[in-house]
Amino acid sequence: MTEKKWTKLFILGMAVFVLLAGLTVGIIDPFFHYHAPLPGFYYVLDDQRSQNDGITRNFEYNAILLGTSHIEQFRSSYADELFGVDSVKLPYPGATLREMNEDLLRAFDTHDDIRLVIRTVDQSYLLDGKDAMHLEMGEYPTWLYNRNPFDDIRYWLNRDVLFKYCARTVLRRLSGVQPGHTSFDDYSAVDASYFSKKNAVGDRWSFDPAPEQMPSLTDEERESIRENVRQNINAVAGEHPETQFICFVPPESILRWGARAESGELMRQLEANEIAVQTMLECDNIRVFNFTAQPEIILDLDNYKDNVHYSTEIADRLLLYMSRGECEVTGDNAEAVSEAVRTYFSEFDYNSVLK
Repeated sequence: MTEKKWTKLFILGMAVFVLLAGLTVGIIDPFFHYHAPLPGFYYVLDDQRSQNDGITRNFEYNAILLGTSHIEQFRSSYADELFGVDSVKLPYPGATLREMNEDLLRAFDTHDDIRLVIRTVDQSYLLDGKDAMHLEMGEYPTWLYNRNPFDDIRYWLNRDVLFKYCARTVLRRLSGVQPGHTSFDDYSAVDASYFSKKNAVGDRWSFDPAPEQMPSLTDEERESIRENVRQNINAVAGEHPETQFICFVPPESILRWGARAESGELMRQLEANEIAVQTMLECDNIRVFNFTAQPEIILDLDNYKDNVHYSTEIADRLLLYMSRGECEVTGDNAEAVSEAVRTYFSEFDYNSVLK
């Protein structure tokens, strides 16, 4: 065979491979870019920033559990039971308020019957600018998020998508695995064995609180928090008065608060929380829950895998509290709640939990 024929066959072979690869990705669609899971296949959910957008656009639901890693241990089935909804869980570890807001905007663009949104309001990110994005978490797959069909080639010819996600989906079908997808109870959740006082405490031996706290928030910082909350939480709630939004400040363990006291940032963080809560309460369809100073939660170190991330047991308890209206902050009790939280953390003996 001549060199010219070999070249033609090679080009033809490559073209066929590219076509088959693209068709395989487009049909199976493991990131749900074009459609929900196909009948007959089992899909593994394990890549939040690549799969969440497809879940948001193409799954059927009327409620959303949305948040950072603080939403990972939540069970959608329990939320459904308590609130009478059909929910999906969308965890974005390390996400800013803006990133979560953009996902919500896509959800409302594609669904007109969203009844409930439960979302985290992470304390550590309140002082981020309203347009901040945590790019250190890895490259954002913008070619999945946008509606530009021309850059979908990055999806069709993605080696990992083809040989990891599509291949294992096909292998599961050939192996007779029951069709479906990872449950939203299990999606991003870790095993109970990760949670223990030993893991929560780590190598911490003692706390030495700073003799003086850092300066209070500046007027510019206070306004930045308000802008962040209004743009990335309040705006979408105001546009959808038919939807109930439940926003909660997660219960980081007492160890995290001890570290804040030690660094002198305790009062700054508490003030930031108070401003965020006050701002969210400007919307009639936003309910706010502050779980920061609940001793039965934050002192139970066996239910933490580090000093901030809690177990499914605690996540279930938070859902139950929210369904009952416990630990809710309203315009009537906000000042009293703030005073109680400040007193609790400023007077707590942090070294007592290390014994």
